[in-house]
Amino acid sequence: MICGGGRTAFITRRRAISIAAASATSIRSPCVNIWRFRAGAGLYRHPIILFGIGPAYLFLLRQRLPFGPTGGWMPWVSTMATNGAVALLVAGMMWWIGVGPFLLVHLPIAMLGGAIGVWLFYVQHQFEHTTWSEERNWSFSAAALYGSSHYDLPIVFRWFTANIGMHHVHHLCSRIPFYRLPLVLRRNPDLANVGRLTLTQSFGCVRLVLWDEATRRLITFRELRTRFRTDASDRAEATSRFLTGGRPTG
Repeated sequence: MICGGGRTAFITRRRAISIAAASATSIRSPCVNIWRFRAGAGLYRHPIILFGIGPAYLFLLRQRLPFGPTGGWMPWVSTMATNGAVALLVAGMMWWIGVGPFLLVHLPIAMLGGAIGVWLFYVQHQFEHTTWSEERNWSFSAAALYGSSHYDLPIVFRWFTANIGMHHVHHLCSRIPFYRLPLVLRRNPDLANVGRLTLTQSFGCVRLVLWDEATRRLITFRELRTRFRTDASDRAEATSRFLTGGRPTG
């Protein structure tokens, strides 16, 4: 079965597509849904949207208004108080240095910080050999260790990100302070290779959008298209052999 990867692109189990079933049907079958999904996902998951416009909306607007199940009025009071404090600070800075200079300095910082934050969250949970399980097969330890990556960043980046790349250990025990996470890996060297993802390898995660239940990994649309073509070729060859009584057609 194939479904969209992560919260950013998700098809529920009911709408998931079986590779085997889709391969045995025509273009008018439910497998068309996957290409409709790709049209939407291609736009929604474009790097400019995912790591540019998306973070700006999330941090500058969405998290400023706590709509949804917030648990009463306290989240609104807390959020609005924070918004008021931020508004006073921004107004004071604009009055002091001017609107133009403030926006010229602050907006790129906010955009870059938001993009980095979303990128880290993305690669920490959406990589090729992650794990997804239904509720009856779900295990806390397995989900923590294998559903989160070890983003093995250069030492300078580890310092700037407070070792958050050691995300599988963080999920396994969130009470471990960030400065103790490297010690955990040193004392448990087997954990260092679990879900390990280098900076270079992480760039390939952007194209991983479909969960393949057969191979238990995330795949790309290109890989799915290749499978469909291969399956179609195999079916055509099998049909030809059947019609010719098993004799070669070449």
